[in-house]
Amino acid sequence: MSKILTFANGLRLWVKPMKSTRSISIGVFVHAGSMNENEKNNGIAHFIEHMVFKGTKNRTAFQIVEEMERFGIQINAFTTKALTAYYTVSVDEYAEKCMDMLSDLYYNATFIEENMQREKGVVLEEISMSEDDSEDLCMELLCKAHFGNDPIAIPILGTAETVKSFTPATIKEFMDKYYRSDNTFIAIVGNITPEKAQVLVEKYFEINGNYNLPSIITKAKAKPQRQFLKKFKDNEQSNVGISLPSFSIGEKLSSASNLIAGMLGGGMSSRLFQRLREELGLVYNIYANDLQYVTDGYMNIFFATNPSTVKKAILAVRETLLKLVEQGFAIEEIEKAKAQYKSAMILAAESSSYLMRAGGKYGILIGKEYSLEKRLNEIRKVTPDDINKAVKYIFDINSASVSYVGKEIDEDLLKLFVEGDN
Repeated sequence: MSKILTFANGLRLWVKPMKSTRSISIGVFVHAGSMNENEKNNGIAHFIEHMVFKGTKNRTAFQIVEEMERFGIQINAFTTKALTAYYTVSVDEYAEKCMDMLSDLYYNATFIEENMQREKGVVLEEISMSEDDSEDLCMELLCKAHFGNDPIAIPILGTAETVKSFTPATIKEFMDKYYRSDNTFIAIVGNITPEKAQVLVEKYFEINGNYNLPSIITKAKAKPQRQFLKKFKDNEQSNVGISLPSFSIGEKLSSASNLIAGMLGGGMSSRLFQRLREELGLVYNIYANDLQYVTDGYMNIFFATNPSTVKKAILAVRETLLKLVEQGFAIEEIEKAKAQYKSAMILAAESSSYLMRAGGKYGILIGKEYSLEKRLNEIRKVTPDDINKAVKYIFDINSASVSYVGKEIDEDLLKLFVEGDN
């Protein structure tokens, strides 16, 4: 089954057979993440992801993990800004055990008050751990600086205040809205036939019913807020994030921006690494990411440096970006970036787990089946002109936002980045 199969109630299934492996990866993807939340229930998608493992009508929390570990099955989940996923990775002979378990978690989680109170403590510790990580905190601030009050800026973990407020009623309200068949996508990759995969889904998941539920509204494209947000901490290093508008998933120049992130800050030969570490000795690590969502995208740059060299480092980044806008990337750099991207994708695609995640993401977010060959072809087709157009769009420094976590400073880093040291 190379195409997505849609059942009568809107549940979708995508199967990618891999006869060369003995593994099988199964993912249940729900189109509900932090972007579907508000100030009152922020963090609830992530909390639900935790809670489904704390007991169902058929199994206790211990029975869930013991049953899986007895057969060497990996079971886990994750929440992003756009989706929540529950998945297993196992030997192919345990496919039905995995499907049975995922179905039980999806339909039968109990959300007992005592378990909720205990798990709230766990999530509060996770929030504290994230706040203690200066890099995580800096990038969370950067998202807020870039997107402002747009739903995409809501933190995935929520806040201590919101997590403490969750009740079985608020969980039920959220799940009734989002945990429904036409908002769910199942991706199965590994040593299994499409026919067997379909039989398992039909056995363990509801496939009949009405497919006329109201569609979930997607948000409009956000406007860059051009803000500087900071938090002072007594760190040895100062952490700095810089964001610039990029492209959403599937936009014409989105593949070009993927390559640009690699050339700019994706490895030891990248422009930023060579300039700030190798030539100037200002940082231990510096990187660039191109983050793409259904309606939005932004380019992130992060580095950590001594508090005394923050100004010099951010001006060096500014100089590097302005040089790119003026001169662009060399043909050799573009071809190297394509080769690196191709190699990374091909090697990753040998894993059933990777393909399950990629297929689930494509399916639930943009309604398309994932194709490695198609994705490689999109990268091959990127031209130097595409790169040049994307560079000029992304690196408009007047659209930047900046975040800072470190010792107290008086400098407005956004103003410094946009205007230079005048």
